[in-house]
Amino acid sequence: MRRHAAHIMMLLSMILTGVMTGCDHKEIADPSTDEREIKVLFNWDRYPGASPKGMTLYFFPLDSRSRIWRFDIAGRDGGTVSLPDGNYSLVAYNNDLPAVTMSEQTSADAVTASLRVINGVADSSGDLYCATVDKISITPCGVEYTRDSGGCKECPFGLVRALPERRFCNYTVVVRHVEGIGYARRVAVLLDDVASGVRIASDQMCEPGVSLAVDMEILEAENRLEGKSTAFGVLPGRQKFMARLQVVRTDGVALAKEYDVTSQVAGAADPRDVTIVIDSVEIPPPGSPTPPGGDGDDVGIVVGVDGWHVIKIDITT
Repeated sequence: MRRHAAHIMMLLSMILTGVMTGCDHKEIADPSTDEREIKVLFNWDRYPGASPKGMTLYFFPLDSRSRIWRFDIAGRDGGTVSLPDGNYSLVAYNNDLPAVTMSEQTSADAVTASLRVINGVADSSGDLYCATVDKISITPCGVEYTRDSGGCKECPFGLVRALPERRFCNYTVVVRHVEGIGYARRVAVLLDDVASGVRIASDQMCEPGVSLAVDMEILEAENRLEGKSTAFGVLPGRQKFMARLQVVRTDGVALAKEYDVTSQVAGAADPRDVTIVIDSVEIPPPGSPTPPGGDGDDVGIVVGVDGWHVIKIDITT
C-alpha cells in the first residue's frame, strides 16, 4: 500500500514537472497595476451652442506615478480612456483651434494656451474651452472624483462628468458715421494689451501683451464698419487701452488713427463680451497731402485729416 502511494506521488511529480517545463511561463499580473477603462463625459449645458471637433485630455498623477497620460478624442461629448489605478487631476480642452498653441503640459496648473503672434499682432484665438477635475481616484471598485460644486462623487461604473468653461473673450468693434467710407479698400482695428496666453486651468492671463487684429467689414450703405474677434482677455493692471484704426485706401495708401477705449474695455458689463464703439470718423480722400516721399515708411506724419498717420503694412495678406 505504501509502495502504491509512493508510485502515485512520483507520477504526480513527473506530471507537474512536465507542465512547468513544457509550457510558456506566464507572469502573474498584479491587479493593482492593470489599466482600467473609465468614461469621461463633458456636460455642455452652459454652452449648448459649442461645437468643438475634438477634445484633448491630460491626466496628471497625484501620487508616486511619474507618467502623464494624454488622450485625443473626436467630437465634443467625450469617450473612454484606459488608466492604471491611482489618483489624477484632469485638464481637458478642445483641440480644433489652429491659431492656438499649447505648452507647459507638465502639471495641471501649468498648461498654457498661447495666441499665434507675428510682429506683435495676434490672430483670433477661436472659442477655447477648458474642463478640469481636481482629483480622480481610479480603483478596482470604480472611480471617485471631485464635483464642480466641490463635493465628492462615487461611481462604480467608472464614469466622470466634467463641466467645460470658457477661456476666450469676444471683442466686437463698431465704427459709426464714417465719412469717406467709399475710399476704403480694407480696414482693420488693432486692440492693444491683449494677453498673449492664458493658464487654462486657473484662467490666469500671461504676458507679454499683444495687439489683437480685428478685420472690419465695410458696410458702405450704412457708413459703418463692423468686426469681431476672440482672444483670452486683457492683461490685468493696465491703466489704458488703445484701439488703432487702420485703413488701406483705394489708392494703396495705408493710414492709421488711435482711439482711447479704456472706459469701454474696463467698464464692460461682461468682461468676456466687450463691445467697442468708435464714432464719427473721416477718411481723407486719395490725393490728400502726404509727407515728402510719402512711401508709407514714415510713421507719425500727419496727413490731411487730424490724427491720421501714414503707415506701412502688407496689404496682400
